[in-house]
Amino acid sequence: VIVTLAYYNCPMLCTMVLNGLSDGIRGLNLSPEKDFTILTVSINPAETADLASAKRSRYMQNLGEKGNNNGWRFFVGQASQSQALADAIGFKFYYDEERKEYAHAAGAFVITEDGVISRYLYGLEFKERDLKLALIEASEGKIGSTLDRLILYCFHYDPSAKGYVVM
Repeated sequence: VIVTLAYYNCPMLCTMVLNGLSDGIRGLNLSPEKDFTILTVSINPAETADLASAKRSRYMQNLGEKGNNNGWRFFVGQASQSQALADAIGFKFYYDEERKEYAHAAGAFVITEDGVISRYLYGLEFKERDLKLALIEASEGKIGSTLDRLILYCFHYDPSAKGYVVM
């Protein structure tokens, strides 16, 4: 599972993160719903299900053929719910009263099927290779090809490089 925390009316950063994730996924030979799931959760308790649905429609359309399923879900909820999720995965955010915006880092979280954080992917761009290797790593080799799993042995995640690099 890839998890992103965002807010749908964000004037800049959240949209850039979701655009970067969508672009990276579009290039994968893995598919949402079939191979993995993406969950985007709003950190703004004032946002509505209609707004989440509109955002979802935009990104599913951007995925083209890969967007013809239920592989990317967009959620809204009470502040306590999004805060509990943010705390659980180590995502810090706060509401800046002066700017009337949420302040937070840019990134996505890759979670194993057991609910363990496998990888933090920071930034606004998510390279196809990094997404693929993070998903294969989190799945413990259950998705991807034999060649993908062999390639994973040759790469390791380097946080300073913000991606997978040759060992």
